[in-house]
Amino acid sequence: MNVDIRRAEVNDLEQAVQLWSMLHKMHEVLDPRYKLATDAALRWSNDFRELLHSDRHRYYVAEAEAGKLVGLLVAQAALPIPVYEPETYVHVDELIVAHDYRGQGIGERLVREAFAWADVIEAVDIRVGVLAVNHESKTFWKRLGGEDYSVQIVIKLDERSA
Repeated sequence: MNVDIRRAEVNDLEQAVQLWSMLHKMHEVLDPRYKLATDAALRWSNDFRELLHSDRHRYYVAEAEAGKLVGLLVAQAALPIPVYEPETYVHVDELIVAHDYRGQGIGERLVREAFAWADVIEAVDIRVGVLAVNHESKTFWKRLGGEDYSVQIVIKLDERSA
C-alpha cells in the first residue's frame, strides 16, 4: 500500500480533526482522568487554520489511497523557560496513525519528518509527552531512541489523606 507523507494543507482540516479526535478518544479510554473541553475539537481546528503556515509549527499527514488521511503529526519549535539554557527543541504535540494502518512504519515516517525539520531549525532534541498508561506509545518512542526524562506526578486533592 502506498502512503505518502507530506505537510498538511488547509483542505486537510476535516480529516485531520477526525484523526486528532481519534487520538484523544483513545487517551480518554486509557485513562479516565484525561478529559478534553467540550469545544476542544473546535479550538484545535482554529489552531490548525492559524498555525498551519507558521514557521514554528509543523503539521504532517500520511495520505493513503484516494486522499484518505491515515496519520497525523503535529509539532512545534519551543524554548525552555528562561531559567534554562535557551536551546530550541521540537515538541511533538500529537501523533496518531489510524488503527488499520499501524505496524506499517507510517508513524516512524511521520516522526522522521519532524526529525528533518528539527535539523533544519537546529533543535537540540525532540520531546513528547506520553500518558503513563500508554505502553504502546512509550515503546514506539523508545524504539526511535527516546528515553525517559521527566515524570509528572498528579495528586487528586479530593482523594488525599488529611
